Amino acid sequence: QSVTINLNPLIEYSFTCGYFLVIELVSFLPVFHLTWESGVLLTNLLLFVVSVLFIFVNTLSMFNNIGQAFNESFFHVSSIMTSTGFAVGDINIYPTTCRILFLMLMLIYLQ
Repeated sequence: QSVTINLNPLIEYSFTCGYFLVIELVSFLPVFHLTWESGVLLTNLLLFVVSVLFIFVNTLSMFNNIGQAFNESFFHVSSIMTSTGFAVGDINIYPTTCRILFLMLMLIYLQ
């Protein structure tokens, strides 16, 4: 579980960079310039951090300690954003606002 937690955001970033690498080969623009100028990477990172913090704050009372709450929220958000389909537990026990956020993330990152 901890390996997946650490690698999921990197996988998301590598897919984004791979996409821009293909665009760079076609249009001869620098990859990182295009990545930061278009705002895709920054938007993804911002949405990831905000989503993890939102889920963490709303589910803090459900877990035994802060570390477990952060671990679960980080894992679920990164799993949904990368569409890997991994799950630690039942998402249906989360508050309704968290489930709505999960649904919105699924629809945003549906590719």
